[in-house]
Order: sequence, then C-alpha cells, then structure tokens
Amino acid sequence: MFEQGYGAWAIAGRLNVRRNTVVKWLGRYRRQGDEGLERATVPMKYSVQTKIAAVEAVLAGTVKHPQ
Repeated sequence: MFEQGYGAWAIAGRLNVRRNTVVKWLGRYRRQGDEGLERATVPMKYSVQTKIAAVEAVLAGTVKHPQ
C-alpha cells in the first residue's frame, strides 16, 4: 500500500489504528518478517494475528483510501 502511494493516515483510518502504529508495524515487518510483529516495546494492545492481517492488507493493496 505504501508502495502504491497510500499514506499512513489513510491506512490507519481504514484499519482503525493509529498512524504511527501502521508505520511501526510495517517497518518491523520489512526488517524482520512475522517475527518482528511478535515483539512489543509496550504492553501488547493488538494480537500478533491482527498485526499480521494489517500488514498483509497493506502489502496486498486491499486497504483503500477512506471515502
């Protein structure tokens, strides 16, 4: 999704998470794959499954700009 020009704000709105969360998840996923989504620097708010689903949606391009 980022590669297609969609911004973190649009993706975060669609996924109902904070923009910085989307940026952090995508960075971790790009560096470490699924394993990067398992680590949390703060108490875990989202499950690993939710994180993986969000990143997969971004990378697959299934998240669209909110209307």
